[in-house]
Amino acid sequence: MTTPSTTRDTLLETSALRVAREWATAYRGELARDGRRVAGGWPGTLSEARMRAGAYVGRVLSKRSMRALSHDELGRVARITYDEARRAWHLPQADGEA
Repeated sequence: MTTPSTTRDTLLETSALRVAREWATAYRGELARDGRRVAGGWPGTLSEARMRAGAYVGRVLSKRSMRALSHDELGRVARITYDEARRAWHLPQADGEA
């Protein structure tokens, strides 16, 4: 049986993963528009992840009439977002980019 906390945890995680992938894709797009390749470490910061994840997940929760993120939840979604964006940054792209 699915409990409300399990549903919320799943929603938080899937939302954080979505934010992360969009964030990495946006950075890649900026580099491509500048004629640059992805190289080196992930340029994002945990503070940026906290801001991005907090804003997006906050909207998702609000649309579902769910309570706002707690401090601990914000820390968790920020870490998931940062780690996934960093992972996605290093994935090879369809155009052969590393």
